[in-house]
Amino acid sequence: MKFMAHRKIAKQMPNPATILDGSIKKCNIREISAMYSLVVSMCYELQAAHQKKVSNWNEMSDNFFAFMMDNFPTELVVMGARLALTNFSLPFDASKLKNFERFNKNYGSYIIAAMQN
Repeated sequence: MKFMAHRKIAKQMPNPATILDGSIKKCNIREISAMYSLVVSMCYELQAAHQKKVSNWNEMSDNFFAFMMDNFPTELVVMGARLALTNFSLPFDASKLKNFERFNKNYGSYIIAAMQN
């Protein structure tokens, strides 16, 4: 039952690639497991893009942070950033991300605490 409910919600989630290319900026789904799944999918997309050395990788990374901050609760934003940094080893360059200052101001202390655990 739970799996079928998740599948129904997951079908309504935006495609991670369209989030990362900046086409999709809003998500109306508030189901935690679906949001978590979307974060993981975006991390896989970013990892693949970095490995291919795509020219717009920094823009994609910036869209990743902006989307999470604009659509997800604090806990999921922190989890997403930690996942991207630790599990996926994504090499974000803060100096090339327009949204990094906002991210750091709102979530920086949480990320530092999460990385120490």
